[in-house]
Amino acid sequence: MKEEQLSEEELHVLDIITNLAPLSQYELSGFWITKDRSFTPDALKEIIDKLLLLGLILVEKVGYQTNISMTTNMREKAVQILTEFWQHKNVKDEMLRTIAEQNYVGVLRFLELISSYADKPRVTFSDYYFDSEAHHLCLELLSSRMVFKHTSSSRKHSYEDYYIRRIPIDAQAFLQTFLLSKLNPERLDLESDWKVLIIPLFSEKNVKISDIRLNFPALTQYEIDEILARLEKRGMMVKEGEEIKFPKATKDIMKQYFAAKCWRAFKAMLMQDLRRRISERSSNLFFLGLIKRLLISAKVQKPLELFFIIRRDEVKNVNEDDLKEAVKLGVIFLTENEILIPHEVLTDIEAILSSSISDKAIIRIPAGDIFAAVNNWRKIFSECRDYIKIQDEWVNEETLQIVQSYSPIEVEIIILTGIEKARDVDIEEMKQRLDAIRNSGRKIELFFIGYESGKAPFHYRYIIGKDVCYSISTSIKDVGKSKEADFIRISKEEKEGLIEPAFDYWIGLPRERLKEKGIKRMSFDQWLACAHY
Repeated sequence: MKEEQLSEEELHVLDIITNLAPLSQYELSGFWITKDRSFTPDALKEIIDKLLLLGLILVEKVGYQTNISMTTNMREKAVQILTEFWQHKNVKDEMLRTIAEQNYVGVLRFLELISSYADKPRVTFSDYYFDSEAHHLCLELLSSRMVFKHTSSSRKHSYEDYYIRRIPIDAQAFLQTFLLSKLNPERLDLESDWKVLIIPLFSEKNVKISDIRLNFPALTQYEIDEILARLEKRGMMVKEGEEIKFPKATKDIMKQYFAAKCWRAFKAMLMQDLRRRISERSSNLFFLGLIKRLLISAKVQKPLELFFIIRRDEVKNVNEDDLKEAVKLGVIFLTENEILIPHEVLTDIEAILSSSISDKAIIRIPAGDIFAAVNNWRKIFSECRDYIKIQDEWVNEETLQIVQSYSPIEVEIIILTGIEKARDVDIEEMKQRLDAIRNSGRKIELFFIGYESGKAPFHYRYIIGKDVCYSISTSIKDVGKSKEADFIRISKEEKEGLIEPAFDYWIGLPRERLKEKGIKRMSFDQWLACAHY
């Protein structure tokens, strides 16, 4: 069969059917012959009858509806017939590239507005929604026969659709590849650019620059600004005030690229750094436990993408400061509204927990299990000889009761806590409890330390004895109550080389030196005077 046997209008209908079949005759009647003229019912029926007679299409009556489809052989035959027609009409990727180069913003808007109807990608406008940039591009694509115009109406509204060509050129894929080439993501650095990008890429809500600062405390403000400026210059994102926004088309393409090209290397980098941190400081195991609890307890399902997204307002019984500390491990990302966790990390966390600690190295106290908590206090305090040093940002009268009840009488006790948290305690009860301990002949000192805001210069919680050290996942007062608590035994090397020297530093540094750092330290009596004042 030769092209001359079919008129231009018949070839145009065959082109539509080849690209979009199966479709109904009613749907087909809404397509336009040119950008200004649609088919008449009679003319369309004649064309369908001719294509059916030539064995190029299948027509089937289903009730009142006539459906048009093609077999694989019919489609191959149609492509042979249309090849010369496409060449004559200049249906070439060079034409598509020229249009895209001249209207980059239109390409972005066009790709953002693509929806799929019966597995047919299209861009739709209506009498209640119109995008001038995307519509202008649609008209250019229509002139170059890269889309097929279709109109329809209901009782209330009118619609204008532009269905995207798939044969001989997949116009949508071509434009996506064009956009990707402009973004040039292969030149992004895995350790800086992608780390910053994945937060706004995978978050369901717009993120703020402050979210980036929170997740990358090691980066200075200037470094963050430089990275964001570089990404914005490349067209990957837009800064609007404090918000970071992604055009939807850019976001979709970048996510696909990251998943296909970067995810494995990125995940390996995260886990390698995590294992290094765990080997250097076993107290970080607590935050792995926190991440695991988040994934198990929060209402999340296995995502289609690479990250679990947990709404922060759905998270219960998780300390806000713990969340911020967990961010430093690099396997959890925090925004104002959401928590992002790579969903493959849960398996890796289990492996790290299994390989890093033994059954004897970790003690887990379930929430609400007071009996287990009491037994644990007896065990841990009995291991402490000569002295007990307690570092806990939030100490109250309950903490002192635990110390009084379960610590050996002969040991000296030094407690370091934060000024900010102490503001909420019952002052009189604290004084009575401390007086009772001292009146029993025991040595105890209580120090409050904090910046001008009251926030403590430390966050980790420890119980330190002469030959033993435990890190605790929650404040002492909460163990066995509303929160699950993990106790991890710290190695002698880490205790003596890092944790206890840090504790002694805050206790022993002269107040003048602390003041230079913007930190103040008070004894219990000094704090009591300020509290009463």
